[in-house]
Amino acid sequence: MAEIVRVRGRRCDMQVFESTTDLAVDDTVEFSGNLLAAELGPGMLTQVYDGLQNPLAELAKEAGALISFDPNLREPLWKSLDEAKEQIAIGMQHCDILKISDNEIQWFTGKEDFEEGVACLRQTYPNIRLLCLSMGPVGSRAYCGEHFAEVPAFANENTVETTGAGDTFCANVLNYVLEHGLDALDDKGLAQMLRTANAAASIVTTRLGALRVMPTPEEIQEYIDEWESVYNNLVDAYNNYLEYKDSDSSVVTRWNTE
Repeated sequence: MAEIVRVRGRRCDMQVFESTTDLAVDDTVEFSGNLLAAELGPGMLTQVYDGLQNPLAELAKEAGALISFDPNLREPLWKSLDEAKEQIAIGMQHCDILKISDNEIQWFTGKEDFEEGVACLRQTYPNIRLLCLSMGPVGSRAYCGEHFAEVPAFANENTVETTGAGDTFCANVLNYVLEHGLDALDDKGLAQMLRTANAAASIVTTRLGALRVMPTPEEIQEYIDEWESVYNNLVDAYNNYLEYKDSDSSVVTRWNTE
């Protein structure tokens, strides 16, 4: 089973929800001609139900559970963007945790400036306790109460595809919340949460597939440690350069010529 993200002639981009073992980019896939479809009754799109049509959002609130929401906008899947905005607003009204991308927040709020977009969402939907904004190669931001953090992305030259990066980011955010709770998310906690989520998303872009190639916590921490080691080495080298520059101007000449 897969979600078709984009169709281009006889080719399409898909997010596959089953095992993709032994599949590679540009492999030929045979289409059976059968589409996965469901007939929805009146009002079905304004609620979230289980197989017995129990209203899950309401039941979750009654049970004290946290509700997360990722709009994950796929324009080709909607009859119109107006309909998409109307239905996505329902998710906004129910969620405690919102993960939204840079292009989605600009589209939904009509605000080009991210800070203005975030302020608009938090004012319109005060139920959102934690808002995470993913900004692709730039990094991510998180807002929780009066606390805020922004963490740059882990740019990786070995990236092969970005499918699943957003899902991986969101999964790691939720895992951090489950381990630490929303009340513990101060500036430092938000930064640590984003650092872990950014690193996990960066790793998954270097692997073919999506859900089944998510990194383990050990892999994520090792990845972060490697990046911090490189960063610290660069800082040390720069500080040494500044010391040489202050102590002997001739060193600066040799540094520049070499």
